[in-house]
Amino acid sequence: MADAGDLLEVLIRSGVKLALTGHKHVPYVWRLENIYIANAGTCSSLRLRGHTRPAYNVIEYEAGEVRIIQKHPFGPGNTIAHFNIVTGQQHYRELEPLVTEQQST
Repeated sequence: MADAGDLLEVLIRSGVKLALTGHKHVPYVWRLENIYIANAGTCSSLRLRGHTRPAYNVIEYEAGEVRIIQKHPFGPGNTIAHFNIVTGQQHYRELEPLVTEQQST
């Protein structure tokens, strides 16, 4: 494989529906084609990007329904994505606010 596009093509052809990723230090859930890509952020480092807090994901699965819950250490969690992995129907996906540089005053 030459790049991430090659990997994405392999995932699509293989029928992958959910990919769990890490390393970016920013939690998100993207939908590309019929694949949900969930990045957990980081819960063990303060090397954060943008205005994020330390976090990790909990994946719940029951009868084809997938919920991705973002949790903060010692804090509550909130659902950031809910979809049917069989049909691909998306019930909910939280969109991250744009990350902007803070203006000095």
